[in-house]
Amino acid sequence: MKKIKLSIGLIFLFMLSSCLAAGVPYTSNPRTLTIYGNTLIEQGRVWQAVNMYDLALEKYTKKNDKIGMGAIYIKQGNLYRDDINITREGVDCTRGAKRGIFYNCADYLKAIENYQKAIEILQVADATNDKYEFLRLSHTSIARLKEDDDKLTACNNYKLAFDYYNKAKKIDASYEVKMRGGGNFEEFVRERTRTC
Repeated sequence: MKKIKLSIGLIFLFMLSSCLAAGVPYTSNPRTLTIYGNTLIEQGRVWQAVNMYDLALEKYTKKNDKIGMGAIYIKQGNLYRDDINITREGVDCTRGAKRGIFYNCADYLKAIENYQKAIEILQVADATNDKYEFLRLSHTSIARLKEDDDKLTACNNYKLAFDYYNKAKKIDASYEVKMRGGGNFEEFVRERTRTC
């Protein structure tokens, strides 16, 4: 019995030291895992970030934290959408070679699939500002990806995103979304749906 406990203890220490050696402290807090994942993305360490997001999703799922689960699916959708340094030398992106769970190049269908998972989960979450913000983000992301090949779907998703934006404003009147190029979300949606 002592040998089994000692073996389990050694395995745990090995796993813990592996995390520390990779520069990622051990934690079971899904929010902290998500923050580590974000930091790893900024450092260009995408594969380690994917592992952090997977762990966070597992923990959020066990807690039945729908807001947390939705946030992770959005982050995974963004990884598929953005193609941020996930290719390796010698891999031909034009062929869409698959490595691990992520494609080597941007994969819009996988991105949309993750945004839709976020939407499904978030729709049954309690009404909070975070719920509506993440629903707004998911619909906006789908709309942007569909603008060129499916204008109707893009327009519908922009309109849904705007509805969720307004629901968030009802909860918090100071809620505002500033767009990267300037302006606010209301102006952005008005411009994008002008031809719908």
